[in-house]
Parts: sequence; C-alpha cells; structure tokens
Amino acid sequence: MSYSTMAQMMCECSDDQGEPVAPTPAASYPEELNVIVTEVVDGCHLWGQVNLEGKNNLLELQELQKGLNQLCPAPPLPPGEKTGAAPFEGEWYRVWVQEELPEDQLQLMFVDYGNTAVLPRTEVSPLLIPALWDLPPQAIPFKLAGLTPSTSSGPEKLKELVSWQVVSMKQSQCGTCEPHILEVEVFVPGISDSVNKLMKKETSGEDPPLTEKPFEGSESKLQSNVNKVVPVTASKASDHSIPGQKMAKGKGN
Repeated sequence: MSYSTMAQMMCECSDDQGEPVAPTPAASYPEELNVIVTEVVDGCHLWGQVNLEGKNNLLELQELQKGLNQLCPAPPLPPGEKTGAAPFEGEWYRVWVQEELPEDQLQLMFVDYGNTAVLPRTEVSPLLIPALWDLPPQAIPFKLAGLTPSTSSGPEKLKELVSWQVVSMKQSQCGTCEPHILEVEVFVPGISDSVNKLMKKETSGEDPPLTEKPFEGSESKLQSNVNKVVPVTASKASDHSIPGQKMAKGKGN
C-alpha cells in the first residue's frame, strides 16, 4: 500500500476524520521487534501486528472486537461511508472501504490485519460509535529486505514460513521503501537462516536447506494473541466471502 493510500486510510479511520493522519514512520519503531504475521501479500510484502511496549494495543484490539460483536449486525453501510465492520464466522472486524464496485459490492480492507475482500454492501455494517476508532488500525506493512516479488520464491512459500507465526524482525538500513513500510530481516523459531535467505530464488530451482536451532526469542509474550478467529484474505474476489481458519497455536502448528 502506498504512503498516500495509507494516509487516506488512517485519516478516514480516525475518530476525527477532519484532521490529516500520517502513517507511523518506520524509523519510529524499535530496531528489533516481535510481530504476529497476519497477511502475506506476495513473495516479499506482508502485514503484521506489533504489541507496542507499554501500550497493550493488542489487548485493546481484542476488547474492541468484543464490542463490535455486541453492536453488529446493523443496517447496511450507507453509500459514501468509508468505515464499518464486516463478519467472519460470526465475529465482526473493522474494515475500510477501498472502493465501491458495481452491483453494490464493496472492496474492503480489514484494517487490523491487512487482508482484503469483496462483500455485498448488505453484509457490511456502519460503526456508529466514534470511540470504536480511538485505536488506530493495527496492521503494519513490512517488506523483506533485499527481495522483490521477482527475486523471491513466491507468496505460497512465504505463507508456509511465516503466516500466523510470531516472528522476530530486525529493521534493515537499506532505506529503499516508502517511509511507512518497515524493511526487515525476518527469523522464525527453530531456523537459524533468515526468512529473507530462504525466500531468495535459487538459480538451480532448489530450495536452500533449513538449518534448525533452538529459538531463544521473546515471542512467547505475543503467543496468546494468535489464539483467535481472524479474517483471512479471499483467494478469489468473485467468491464474495472471507475464507479463514481458527488459529490455535500449539495445536498442530
């Protein structure tokens, strides 16, 4: 997502939509951080959630979603409204309307997870309480340093490595991205090589071997935040549904 588009989303998702809201600069985040990977976009771009030190923002998000489930469903989102909530398996999540499509369909972004979906307007509810937007969108954009979609091994492999895992990230000093995108080196538990190295497309067509080692990161602090139902990107927009899965870390993962 470009800087200007993200700035528009942040502004329209603010409880004071008259004031411009700039995306948080990558430089304002710690050099090293633990991230819950919520969405893989392609072979080098992804979205994730960061539990900011001293703010308990992910706990606030869980409490906010409890409130959504008490208020929704509501009447359909009126034309021209840019924010609301959409359902997945009986749970409701905050969304931003990226585009109004023909036949009363809406292109949506789940602002706390980074994924998108197309849904009928009748399945999207307005959020009439401004306080539900006190917490800014929690999805943060990342890019694997040193990789592009053409030089990586593709999104499916990246999903296998990081989707719905708590990973360790270290910011890179490359500075090739827009200022709101964190360019990072990524490490997953139990593997010594970085995800960046594992994702680099090999000219031989063979994947580099995985080198395993005990993981000594502090990701356990975030582990409980993954044990919940979350929306997952629709594989086909024409399906008009949000396929997903219940993420139960430690049970088969």
